[in-house]
Amino acid sequence: MQGLCSSAPRKSLQPLADQVAPEKQDHLQHFITNSPWKTEGLERIVADRAQHLLGGKDAVLIIDDTCLTKFGSHSVGVGRQYSGQAGELDRVWWRVSSV
Repeated sequence: MQGLCSSAPRKSLQPLADQVAPEKQDHLQHFITNSPWKTEGLERIVADRAQHLLGGKDAVLIIDDTCLTKFGSHSVGVGRQYSGQAGELDRVWWRVSSV
């Protein structure tokens, strides 16, 4: 929980292990993979922090994904995947934004 709620820029296993348990990444991997643990406490903390960051109980967060069809071979982050806009596999770039 300490790692997930930290200011670490990446929340994947290795950066979290480096921050909270240096030299013991395998211990953290075992805990995440095999240990039975209840998620309610962590979910409550994450919800409380999100509520605080968003502005309180009456705040609203809108998340939108936008698929942009790209042409050419020099666009960064473009991959061939399904585009609902095109209705087929195409070279697209996804953008996720929040309001």
